[in-house]
Amino acid sequence: MFFADPVAAFTHLRSALRPGGRLAFVCWQSRDDNEWTTVPRRAIDEVLSLTPPPPPDTPGGFAFGDPDRVRSVLEGAGWTGVELTDIERTVHLGTSIDEAVAFVRQMDYAKAVLDPA
Repeated sequence: MFFADPVAAFTHLRSALRPGGRLAFVCWQSRDDNEWTTVPRRAIDEVLSLTPPPPPDTPGGFAFGDPDRVRSVLEGAGWTGVELTDIERTVHLGTSIDEAVAFVRQMDYAKAVLDPA
């Protein structure tokens, strides 16, 4: 998700595998499909102006949120038999409100407006 050139990165990973080797990984779905980041962002944005989030294919946590892009990257890197499985889980930001607030405060968009350098 964080590669500047994901096709090159996955090509390199493929070259490191023995014949018949497999790749498995987990990535976030789209930013909009992740309430753990969108809900706090909307709440902060109602009070303080946040910069818009980067485009969805920008290297970062949500760069592989589009299954068609993931398939294109992997196939472009020479992977075959690509299978994508949609898995949804609830993400808890801690076991208390204090832990949840601490988690949100460390997110880039929150730090930029809540703890400016």
